[in-house]
Amino acid sequence: MRRRIISTALLFTTFLSLCSCGSAVTKSSDPSGSTHSDPINSQDQQTSEDVSADTFLPKDKEYSILFIGNSFTFYNDMPASLFAPICKEAGYNVKVDSITSGGYFLHQFASLGDKYGKEVDRLLHETKYDYVILQEQSGNAVSSPSSFFGGVRSLARKIKASGCENIILFETWGYKKGYHLLPTHGGDTATMEEKMRASYTAIAEETDSEVALVGVAFRDIYENTDINLYDSDLYHPSEKGSMLAAYTIFSKIFNYDVRDMTFRKRISKDEMKLLKAAAYNAVFEDHPVDDEYKINSKAE
Repeated sequence: MRRRIISTALLFTTFLSLCSCGSAVTKSSDPSGSTHSDPINSQDQQTSEDVSADTFLPKDKEYSILFIGNSFTFYNDMPASLFAPICKEAGYNVKVDSITSGGYFLHQFASLGDKYGKEVDRLLHETKYDYVILQEQSGNAVSSPSSFFGGVRSLARKIKASGCENIILFETWGYKKGYHLLPTHGGDTATMEEKMRASYTAIAEETDSEVALVGVAFRDIYENTDINLYDSDLYHPSEKGSMLAAYTIFSKIFNYDVRDMTFRKRISKDEMKLLKAAAYNAVFEDHPVDDEYKINSKAE
């Protein structure tokens, strides 16, 4: 059964109150020059010490990180303007590159016959990345899992051949109710996310990759708060949605408790508290795939 993180946190906050009375881009940024625990405890009573600092990645080196994806990645300039500043606040020296193009599929980025595929190949040969983040076209992991799996496999081979062993799959989110393609991608936002998570989990296991469960964090916020994570088109991320993605991916890479971090741009402190709680729980709590949606990537 899926945990309801945010609604419980809101109830706890209320209790405390009563008691107290389009175009492709390549970018680079270097900002330095189911069983679950009680989500109330996760957000309001625990501190960053609960995720041991001993497990954080060391801060005495520069990390080179490459994002490969489409508009779900480049909206709101997420890699350079949100993810990189989060890294900086936490004390990490990062160099962030991205290769993105609207509507692109991972298999296109893997092809030397594609101009952005050539750019991926060039960067992988020129830079030894510590982490590469892969984001598939928004619905493909649900509508065509075999295509998605093939794209991940092809890129994973290239990435590992370049010397990078750390691949993070950026699980995107279910479309918002009212979006015209939702009926063919699960029928509702929650089911689409379940199917998305099943596909991402399956290919991650096959390719020895990890998954940043951004879709899980989105679903918690979408179902349990009034925070709008979606652009007016009902599927791209709003700035709040991109911020949630950035915190979730950062937390996954660096194994870092983000709940005490302060970077928020124009987002209110109260909303950021909920976004960071959702990011934390997406990374540090278990989110097993329901048997109904499990898929074998090797059979596709």
